[in-house]
Amino acid sequence: VDDVVAWCLLAGVVAVGGAEAGFPWQVLLVAPYLLVMFGWVRPMLRRLTVVRARAGRLTPDVLGVILVGLLLSCYATELLGLHAIFGAFVFGAIMPRVDGAALREEILERLEQVSVLLLLPVFFVIAGLQVDLSRIGLSGVVDLALILVTAIGGKFVGAYLGARSQRVARRPAGALAALMNTRGLTEIVILTVGLQLGILNPELFSLMVVMALVTTVMAGPLLNVIYPRRLVDRDIAQAQRAALGGPDTHRVLVVVPEGERAAELTALAVDLAGSRRPAEVVLNRLLPYPVAAVEVGAGLHTELAGMTAAMGELARLAESVRSAGLGAPVLVRYATDPRGELA
Repeated sequence: VDDVVAWCLLAGVVAVGGAEAGFPWQVLLVAPYLLVMFGWVRPMLRRLTVVRARAGRLTPDVLGVILVGLLLSCYATELLGLHAIFGAFVFGAIMPRVDGAALREEILERLEQVSVLLLLPVFFVIAGLQVDLSRIGLSGVVDLALILVTAIGGKFVGAYLGARSQRVARRPAGALAALMNTRGLTEIVILTVGLQLGILNPELFSLMVVMALVTTVMAGPLLNVIYPRRLVDRDIAQAQRAALGGPDTHRVLVVVPEGERAAELTALAVDLAGSRRPAEVVLNRLLPYPVAAVEVGAGLHTELAGMTAAMGELARLAESVRSAGLGAPVLVRYATDPRGELA
């Protein structure tokens, strides 16, 4: 939500800041553009997931259609007085999620070979060359301090107080605030666009980049202080114990595979539980991390899609277990060593 709002605000600022004297009339065409993207282009992309499923892989034709659509979306937002980045963002937002998870993962794997290994470093070099701290005097240091106070106060303090107002404990609220305080790549992109449009002068751009780097770098050490690893391990153990229920329950553990055997093994577990009561069938799946994919620019989209699909499948199997009068807790999480963690 935070990033979506930031991109929408950026689009508005770009439209107003990049417009000539008078009202930026092109902004009125944003609504028809979004209607076309969500009402016509999105269903077309869903059809591409069917084409990809029939082929069993991402074909050059499918990839070519997606790249053409991406470039046309970027060109459209440029014509509307927005930045091409916004067109790319909207095109990514309308990509199919659950049904097109395999298609999205393959597209990202193809594109990230170029974008992460070539274009992203070039972008950081260009942004870094535009940073000039040599002309920042004492007043600039004061401005930087004020920027850091405002940035950390708005994100860290705001997230912490918001979490506490919802009765989140102090340490988890602090961990949430530390993570929300990071700026990272998105902030650098926004600052670069602002510099290109003349909204930011070089001095302010340099100070804002320093702020983005400081707030991003401080997240790891701060998080380790607020919420060390031992507390994370404790929470995982408590969550697993709570999901497994009481200690006196007769329990059958099912390592649910993908495919047709899942229902067969679940039915076998129900038979093994027999007439024992209380009893439950624990449906478990440990997912290996997709270590082969380039992860730098992708975030957690692949992991979240895999987790969602696995939880949905096991939840459907759990209904058949509960219909037999048994408990059916579901345990799904990623593991670096599924075999070892299962044991």
